[in-house]
Amino acid sequence: MKKLITIIIAVCAAWSAAWAAQQNRYEVRGAETGPQCMGWGVDLAEWAEQAGALDDWYLPDFVNEVVGTMGARVFRYGFPGTGTDVYHGADGQTFMDEDGTYHWERDGARQRLLQRLHERCWEGDFLAVGAVPDYMKVRAVDGTMVLNPIKYIAYANYLVEVLNHFKTEYELEFRSIDPGVQDADFLTVLDDKLKSANLRTVLAGVDTMKVKVGEKASGTDLAADIAAMQAMIADVRGGESAVWMAPEVPATYNDTDGFKLSKLFHFYRQVMAPIWVGSRYVNVLNDNALASLNEDGSALTLLLLNPGENAVREWIDLRGLEPAVDHATASRTSATEDGTTVEAPVVNGGY
Repeated sequence: MKKLITIIIAVCAAWSAAWAAQQNRYEVRGAETGPQCMGWGVDLAEWAEQAGALDDWYLPDFVNEVVGTMGARVFRYGFPGTGTDVYHGADGQTFMDEDGTYHWERDGARQRLLQRLHERCWEGDFLAVGAVPDYMKVRAVDGTMVLNPIKYIAYANYLVEVLNHFKTEYELEFRSIDPGVQDADFLTVLDDKLKSANLRTVLAGVDTMKVKVGEKASGTDLAADIAAMQAMIADVRGGESAVWMAPEVPATYNDTDGFKLSKLFHFYRQVMAPIWVGSRYVNVLNDNALASLNEDGSALTLLLLNPGENAVREWIDLRGLEPAVDHATASRTSATEDGTTVEAPVVNGGY
């Protein structure tokens, strides 16, 4: 006997509830499978300022929302850098000065964030991104500043020292490291240093877990958030099996409003929370939709995105799905709603 499955429908739209003349059609073809969901993550590269604003009162709530509500399990952290790498935080200062003195207090805000994330999600994966200190760089023929070959060993030792710091201080061992340098000779030096230090951290280039960082929203309004969601759907539909990472902070903090989750957070949650690791994406004939079946085939998750300014009627065709759907639940995030439960469509007859 065929197992009946549940359909979980998540809607992201600019509108909430209104009469609609326009109709969007979504045909799900369950036999046409795509890449596998490898998980969800967040890129911490630009979180220094926001994380620093979150004191010990707000930080646990924020971490719980990111891990518990949004479902993130992979976190990428860029070591503090200098020059063109200042986006990594710490006021443009690396952990080590040119004289070899280490300053672990630098980038303290994001170190606190990493510590909290690791405590809340100890089974998660943490990825490191290196930043070459300016004093280890030399000008290349094309005018760009690159790692000086005579500093290969020094830079490799620096990266290993930072990795060991996090392992010792926070019991956090990074899964992989992207050193920011792709020269084959340097990568050989770094790989040898990692193995000699008895670190489980591997070079990002040989890590079996692939990562895709999403496109940042072009603004702070609802239209920009919708566009970011369109880009997210396109990434997942057209990509390989990989971890998709949110590229920016889904929350704000200031003295007037306090801690506040952004609308983009709720849009992300509509996708990340119900699509579990191991789920297999299936074809749905609409570029503004995403569908996945969980590993045992007992639940179908269907994300529907309405990028327009007008309400639409959603027509879902499930006749190409086996086994048949038993019942459905639905929620919607819009200008006035954040994951609000709404009336689910009738599924008798398969659509």
